[in-house]
Amino acid sequence: YDGQHEAILSLELWNQVQALMAQQTATVRGAQKSRPIGNLLRGMLCDIEGNKYSPSFTNKGKRQYRYYISQALLQDRKPPKGIVNRLPAHETETAVENALKKELLTVDSVRSIFSLDMDEQQGLLGDIVKNSERLPMRHLIIKSVNKVVIGLDCVKIFIDRRKLLAEICQVQNLSMPQAGGDGIATIEIPVATIKPRTDSFVVEAKKDPAYDPFDRTPQELKNWVRGVIWRDRHFSGTNLRQIAEEEGCSDALVSYLIAESFAVA
Repeated sequence: YDGQHEAILSLELWNQVQALMAQQTATVRGAQKSRPIGNLLRGMLCDIEGNKYSPSFTNKGKRQYRYYISQALLQDRKPPKGIVNRLPAHETETAVENALKKELLTVDSVRSIFSLDMDEQQGLLGDIVKNSERLPMRHLIIKSVNKVVIGLDCVKIFIDRRKLLAEICQVQNLSMPQAGGDGIATIEIPVATIKPRTDSFVVEAKKDPAYDPFDRTPQELKNWVRGVIWRDRHFSGTNLRQIAEEEGCSDALVSYLIAESFAVA
């Protein structure tokens, strides 16, 4: 008959191609979609009245500029007075990353953010600090930050302690403690807003005021003195393990306090 000819593809090959296409396009119900790396804070940002911020961008020439824009502004609602309505994405994301990174640089700050016992978890705390520079901050933010609230003079980051600790332990191959690390931790970033010639706002962290490096708690001063003493012993030829055994503590704590002894300047 007219229009009938031998098949170009076999029925078996046709079915295989259709099955492969179905696998590539199907979405498994309940599966989590990965967050686009360019919009780190998607779904997290809101102002003090709960108005969400949505990612957006503009093109100028060959360059693309990303922003987070308040839904109040997009929906022609009156936003809170004095609140930044359009945030530069890169600067805002970097500020959040740096704030989290800062909290993981010292044993005291790590103990505080996770609400862990210093005596029971000193080895874990030391290990986290020792390898903190290699932690994937963007991944940790995606996994553990509940929300980031834009206020009049500060940005507050709300973090699920347990999720953050679990991710760090997994990345660093550490044992997850049974106790501690529960609840929500809050990191506060003081900010100043500047309105340049364009319509957008720039958020900049305020400079830290001058501080006295010796203005510390008695425990912090004690740890610093121990670090100086251990540093001198180590530089004189005593290895870290021997110092740890004599002092009844972990190698990680000795290593950390020696490193911290250089921080007072």
